[in-house]
Amino acid sequence: MLRYVSLAALATAIILHPTPAHAGPDFFAAGIGGTTVQTVTSSAIGGGGGVAFGKYIDVIGEFGRFTNLLPKADLATIAANGNALSIPTGTAAVVGGIPAFYGLGEVRLKALPSKRVTPFVGVGAGVARLKNELSVTANGSDISASSLTPPLTMITSERDALVAFDAGISVKAGAQSMLAVGYRFNNIRSPEEHVNSGYVFGEVRMTFKK
Repeated sequence: MLRYVSLAALATAIILHPTPAHAGPDFFAAGIGGTTVQTVTSSAIGGGGGVAFGKYIDVIGEFGRFTNLLPKADLATIAANGNALSIPTGTAAVVGGIPAFYGLGEVRLKALPSKRVTPFVGVGAGVARLKNELSVTANGSDISASSLTPPLTMITSERDALVAFDAGISVKAGAQSMLAVGYRFNNIRSPEEHVNSGYVFGEVRMTFKK
C-alpha cells in the first residue's frame, strides 16, 4: 500500500511541477550608427532586426545610409583637377559626395555568450545603391565635367553588390538589452572601382524573449 501511495505522490508531483518551455529562437530589433573611415570621413546610420539561434549564432537583417563613400584618393584627384583649372589656381571647391543606401544580411558568431562581455565576428552580403551628388565650382562657374575624372565620380547612380566583415564586443545592459561596438569592413563591388570602406559602429539591441 505504501508503495502505491509513494507512486501516486510522485506522479502528482511530476504533473504539478512546471515544465520549462522549449527554448526557441529570440527575436531582436537594433539601431546602429557610426563613422566611416578609409573613404572620406562621414556618418552612417541604420537599423534592423534578427533572430538569435541559441547562444552562439545571430542572423541579422540591416538597412541604412552612408552619407559619403567617396574614396580619399578620388577626392584628392578631383581637388587637384579643379584647382588646376580654376583662375586663380587653387580656388576650386568640391561640393557634395557619393551617399549610399544599403541592405545587408549578416551571420554573426559569438564567443563566451554566458559572459557579460561577448566578442563576436560576422560576415554579410547585400546591396548598396550609390548616388553621385558631386560638383566642383570655381569663381561661380561649374567645372565638374573637367574635374570629375575618377571612374566612380562619373556615375549617376547604380546598384552594386556589398560584402561585409565585422568584429567587436557586446555588453549586456539589462535582461533584454545589449550595447555593442565594432569595426566593419565594407566592399562595394562597383564596376568602375571597388569602394573599400571601414565603419566604426555602435549598436543598441532590444531582445523580445518568449
